[in-house]
Amino acid sequence: MSGSISRTLGAAVAAAVLLTVPTTAAQERAGEGGGLRIAFFGDSGAGTPDQKAVARQMRRFRSELRHVFLLGDNVYFNGRARYFDPAFHDVYAPFLSPGPNGEPTVPFHAALGNHDARRCTVTPGPDGRLAADRDAYSWREEGCDVEEQLADPAFGYPEGRRYYSVDLRAPNGDLWAEVYVLDSGTLASEDHPDRRDVAQLEWLREELLASHAWEAETGVDPWRIVTLHRPLRTPSAKGYVFGKGGHEQEEMLIKTLGSALVGPEMLGPDPKLQAEMRPMLEKGQVDVVFAGHNHFYARLQPDEFGVRHFVAGGGGIAVYEPVLSSAPVASGGGFHHFVTVVLSPDRFEYCVVDSLGRIRDHGWWTHASGTEPDQPLSDSARRRVCGR
Repeated sequence: MSGSISRTLGAAVAAAVLLTVPTTAAQERAGEGGGLRIAFFGDSGAGTPDQKAVARQMRRFRSELRHVFLLGDNVYFNGRARYFDPAFHDVYAPFLSPGPNGEPTVPFHAALGNHDARRCTVTPGPDGRLAADRDAYSWREEGCDVEEQLADPAFGYPEGRRYYSVDLRAPNGDLWAEVYVLDSGTLASEDHPDRRDVAQLEWLREELLASHAWEAETGVDPWRIVTLHRPLRTPSAKGYVFGKGGHEQEEMLIKTLGSALVGPEMLGPDPKLQAEMRPMLEKGQVDVVFAGHNHFYARLQPDEFGVRHFVAGGGGIAVYEPVLSSAPVASGGGFHHFVTVVLSPDRFEYCVVDSLGRIRDHGWWTHASGTEPDQPLSDSARRRVCGR
């Protein structure tokens, strides 16, 4: 947790605190006049007309937008540095341009996706643990440019860290939310069942423990948000893309099939990743998880612990339709989009806007909502949150 408020739970927590990102003065001014607005989307970095259309719609909120969280696959197809400009810098230049203090007008905070490290080998250290920075990957190998993305300040990886936290504060400095950005590529999966990023899991566990210790001390219960690339809960999809891996043929198939759906229905969520992560989210009382990887929008009904899950993988690459009957989906579809969120201390409001500016989903919940379904925004709240 960053800023003036300290948490003291020992050396491990103190080290974790150093990985947090403070809110700047320019962002404080941008949030004046109400709730704190942030945005989430993934699977964007293709330099396509669809990516640019989503960015244009997001520009409508630029004056009040405080933070943007990228959900991975930030640069297709292999995270190569030569594509950073057309797939990222150029598209989001209005947000990344320097503000009064020389900092980005709207800071981005990226999570690594499988395409960002597609040509990289996961490389444990001599003690079998993975480093928190570039050294977790074979960044010296030809074709692996994960080092360049982690080092590029526009992507927002603090000190080149693969996982980190961001404190979201009100204009008066009050802490309203904590966002934990993870690297799902080094966690267990059906494709890599023996992979285990112990250091990252320990870091997240300590961050959540510190958050609850601070809550007990101050009485303030911040929203706890997790972002990562691979979804823990998701509907399945037909054909070549699905939650459990399946992206290996994606480049060829996108070129030949576009967003066509082919083949049988495939499995959606990854049970290995679920088994590793969901107990920690439950114990840590995480409120909501935003993920990408699947190129559609889906909002799942709250799980048995009251955790909300969003899949927001329609940031720019070709999209396809989810099989909505394959999971307890509250809303979803195959369209390009971003999710804009307006936070207040006890109200989480969201609106899903597509590349044509249409409102595709909206709602809200509070800390006390638990497993109850989200409620739709009222007309006045919809105009405030969705911009129309």
